[in-house]
Amino acid sequence: MGYLVDGELQTSNPGERTPENTYALLASLPTDPDALLATYRELYQDAGPIDDEWIFLRFAVTLSQNLVAPEHEAAIFRAIAKLPGVTVDETAIDTEGRPALSVSQVAEGRRKVEILLDPVTYAYRARRETAITDHEERYPKPNGVQMFTMKDGKQVPVPPHLEWSIEKGTTWSISTRVAIGVVDQAGERP
Repeated sequence: MGYLVDGELQTSNPGERTPENTYALLASLPTDPDALLATYRELYQDAGPIDDEWIFLRFAVTLSQNLVAPEHEAAIFRAIAKLPGVTVDETAIDTEGRPALSVSQVAEGRRKVEILLDPVTYAYRARRETAITDHEERYPKPNGVQMFTMKDGKQVPVPPHLEWSIEKGTTWSISTRVAIGVVDQAGERP
């Protein structure tokens, strides 16, 4: 895998990874939507509880980070359509201000995750996440995990604090595809 970070090529061997990281694994997946859903659930079973929101996010990452063959892209779209809570907005505008098809689902009850597609070709264009409620992330979290820091050479608990807050309607994150293609080696541009 290759990424440009501040203009410098960073590479790593993906090894045994997930469909969003390796074209070979993605190309080996089933094209039946039910079988694809089952395969994704199996691939990610060690990641903790796998719910439909999490599967939607994995499909969004797969579409955004990989060149997806048409038959697998169609299978992903058909599998997404089977997930509860998925909506389609044919009047959306993408991150570049163009008409788009928005396929979305609410995640964690607080953000709308959109996969933005070309409304004619269905080519992947972007992913956008928007806060649908005001939200604050506080520490400690309800899971009971405590964090520690070093003070005067000793490990001390991190005091309760506000980590971040976001207002309803605020764009949480955006990623836009500029180009995608096959190259001969990491660092080349399509």
